[in-house]
Amino acid sequence: MVDENSGERDKPKIFNRLRTNTWVIITPIILITIIVIAGAIAGSMIKYDIPGEYDCYVYGEKMGAFNIYEDGTFSFSTKMLGGVYQNGNWEKTDENTIILQYSDGTTETIDLNLNEGSFEIGSTTYQRK
Repeated sequence: MVDENSGERDKPKIFNRLRTNTWVIITPIILITIIVIAGAIAGSMIKYDIPGEYDCYVYGEKMGAFNIYEDGTFSFSTKMLGGVYQNGNWEKTDENTIILQYSDGTTETIDLNLNEGSFEIGSTTYQRK
């Protein structure tokens, strides 16, 4: 067909539909890809707050729990060594370090890995729930 005003041939309607359908399909794929990439970048930058529940596992079995509370206190229990329970106060000294002051008067400095939500006491790693 020839357009009477311009003298040009009309493109078949199928080309218009293909162009529209292509954008309908491609646009969501592009948006989903951007969202997934942004989520992966943000997920790798997660920094946990210090207060929370942390567990330790030995060969897949939960052997201990360490709870750090927002009010500056903590409690610790373990099944190892016949079962031990301690509590006390904690204080943040810098971005990745806290000092634990146990109720028996002893103190211990703990380095935190806030990006992974974990810390170590001796050779035991506690991971945030």
